[in-house]
Amino acid sequence: MHRTTWIALPVIGVLAVGAGVGVWTHNLVQERSALASETEAQYAGAFHGLVADMQEITERLGEAQVSSEPSGTRAIAADVWRLSYGAQLEVSRLPLQLMPMHNTQAYLASLSSQAATWMLHPESLAKAQGQTTLQHYYTESKQLNDQLARVQTEVLNKGLGWLSAEKAAQNPKGDNQIVNGFQTMDGKLASFTEAAEVSKQTSAPESRVAPAGKPISGPEAISRVVRWTGLAAQKDWRATPSRLGGRTPIYIVTGSSHLGPIRATVSQRGGNVLDFHIDAKPQNDQYGFAEAEDRAKNWASQRGYNRLDVERATQYDHTGYYVMVPWRAGGWVVDAPISVYVALDTGNVIGYDGRSSFVRALPTTAPTRVFSESALRAKLNPQLHVESARPVVLHDTSGMVHSAWEFLGTHDDETYRVTMDAHDGTQLSVEQLQ
Repeated sequence: MHRTTWIALPVIGVLAVGAGVGVWTHNLVQERSALASETEAQYAGAFHGLVADMQEITERLGEAQVSSEPSGTRAIAADVWRLSYGAQLEVSRLPLQLMPMHNTQAYLASLSSQAATWMLHPESLAKAQGQTTLQHYYTESKQLNDQLARVQTEVLNKGLGWLSAEKAAQNPKGDNQIVNGFQTMDGKLASFTEAAEVSKQTSAPESRVAPAGKPISGPEAISRVVRWTGLAAQKDWRATPSRLGGRTPIYIVTGSSHLGPIRATVSQRGGNVLDFHIDAKPQNDQYGFAEAEDRAKNWASQRGYNRLDVERATQYDHTGYYVMVPWRAGGWVVDAPISVYVALDTGNVIGYDGRSSFVRALPTTAPTRVFSESALRAKLNPQLHVESARPVVLHDTSGMVHSAWEFLGTHDDETYRVTMDAHDGTQLSVEQLQ
C-alpha cells in the first residue's frame, strides 16, 4: 500500500502539472488570438477611416470648384484642412514598414498646407491660377479614391487580412496583394510628388534642402516632439520612418494626448520638428483673436523665433490661424513663414508648420544694404501710391539671398507689392494682390 501510494503521488503530480501547462497554453493562445484580433481591427479601422476621409476630401474639393462666396469657400477649406490631417493620422496607423506610402503622405501634407492658405485667402480661388491648383488637387484626390476603392474591392473584401499581409511581406517571393495594391496606389501619385508644394524640392537648390545635423533615432524624435509641444508622451506614441516628398528622410510621430490625437513630422537628420497637428475640437471662444495672436507669438519666441511679423491671420471654428515671418539678417524673411494655430477655448497651440524654414534655411547673413528706403521709393513708378514699406530678406530661384525693401501700394483700385533690391537698386518683383 505504501509503495502504491508512492507511485500514485508522482502520477497525480504529473497530471496536475500537465493540467497546469494545458491551462497556461490555452490562456496564451487566447491572449495571442485576442491581440491578433485587436491588431487586425486597428489596421482595418485605420483603413476605413482613410477611405472615409478621402471620400469627404474629394467631395469638399468638388464643392470648392463651384463655390462663389468667400465665406462658403473658407468653410470648405477648413473642412479640407481638418480631413487631410485626419487622413494623415489614419495613414500613420497602417503598417508603413511593409507598405511605404511616401507619395500619399506628401500629397496629404501638401493639401493640408494649401487648405490653410485657402482659409486665409478664399478669394484666391476665384482666379484662374487658383482654379488650376484646385483642379490639380481634386484630380489627384479622385485618383487616390479610386485606388483605395480598388484595394477595398479586389483585396480586402476577398477576406485577405492585414496580419496575413504582414506575414506574407516577410517572404519576398510571396504574393501580397494588399502591399501591391498600396504600392500601385502610391505610385499613381508619384507625378504629383515631383511638384508637391510641401517640399518645393524641384525648384530649391540641393544645398538648401539638405538637412543638417546628426541622424537621430525614433525615440529621440519622440523626445523632440515632447519638448517642442510640451505634451507628455503616452504609451501609444510611435515614430515611423518615412520620406518628405519622397526624398527627405523624416519620422512621423503619432499618438494620443490630453488635447487629442497628435501627428508630427521630424527630420531624421538634426531632429527638427517640421510640423505638428493636434486633433483638438475647440468648443467656444474663451480667448480673443488678438490675445490668441499674442499667445502664438509667445509660443514661437520660446522656440527660437524671437521676432515675428504677422503676415495673415484669420479665425474659424474656434481656432485662430496665424502666418508669421521671422526676422533674420536685417529683414523679414518673407519666403520662410511659419504657421501657428491656437485653440480659442483653451489658448493652447494645437498646430504648427515650419516646413518652409526647413526647406529654405533661414539666412544668417545677407548682402549689404546700399540703397535706403527713400532711394528705392524714388525709383518706383510714380503711379503707385505707396502705403507701407518694410525691409525684407528673400531667396531667388537660384537660391541667392537678397536684401530688399518691400513696398505695398495701390493703383487704379488695385493693390500691388513691389520688391526692390537694396544692394543693387534693381526691381526684383511686382505682384498684384487681392
